[in-house]
Amino acid sequence: MKTAIKILLLITFLSISFVNAETTTLQGLWKYYGNVFDGSQKRFDNINISVKNDSVHFYINETQISKGFLRNDTIFVEQGSELYFIEWIRIVNKDSLISSISANNSIEILSFSRLDLNGEWEQHNKGRSYSEPGVDGLISTISYKDTCTIVQEKDSVFFYESSDFLAKGYLKKDSLIVVTGFDGIGIDYFTVFSNDSFYKNSPLIEAIDEVVFSRIEKVVGIKGIKTNLLKPLVVNLTDNQLSVVSENKQIESVRIYSMQGKIMKTEIVGKNSFSIEVSDLLHGMYVLEMQFNNQKKIRGEFAEK
Repeated sequence: MKTAIKILLLITFLSISFVNAETTTLQGLWKYYGNVFDGSQKRFDNINISVKNDSVHFYINETQISKGFLRNDTIFVEQGSELYFIEWIRIVNKDSLISSISANNSIEILSFSRLDLNGEWEQHNKGRSYSEPGVDGLISTISYKDTCTIVQEKDSVFFYESSDFLAKGYLKKDSLIVVTGFDGIGIDYFTVFSNDSFYKNSPLIEAIDEVVFSRIEKVVGIKGIKTNLLKPLVVNLTDNQLSVVSENKQIESVRIYSMQGKIMKTEIVGKNSFSIEVSDLLHGMYVLEMQFNNQKKIRGEFAEK
């Protein structure tokens, strides 16, 4: 059985184009699984990888469980009892690693995938508003959106709005445990679905059914636009028109969303400025999204009164 598995693993290695370790940053937090002989997976605690020169150190929490050394696209494990006596770990790509056959009969091989929440995120609260006591039925659906920046240091996670600290937590397997913050909506932990999404069903506050965080790809806030463009972006909102002038970046397209995520307006621009009619929008909050010719997007909220 193990001979067949070794042949299969060798064929897999020969068919994969592995990357050079010199171009890959191994440092950071990784999910790690044991692939069991019956085809199932065993989920272990997250593991932090630290690289100093060609020396590689593996930590769970603050405890070093193993170490090895890096050669080209392979980590050779020197102390591996906690890693099920594997001999080496191969770099598949910047977000994926795979090990040699384990000498432990309960585990076939180990696989690793990067766990990285750094970046810009959108928070979406979904809930229901009930009618007066004694009256059956629902009045409306509540939908609230906000944005934040997440900074991850090893397994610690920090939430910021601009430079203001919002919340702190830590990653434990597939959960983000909240230490401080989110008191107003009663969240003690989130379930981490992927590097692009985490959520909490049924927070402690009854008015909210679900809180979902989604990564905003290549999106920066309006507040940060001056640091991302060499010259400022001028935004002018009147009763009837929303006008934008970009001094050095061509604006390819524009969209206006409702706070529920519905596209209200879309326009192809293809130049450095535009003006769009907003008088037909109902009073309320909206999100303006602009895509530039370098594929970068920015989003910012505005109110139509």
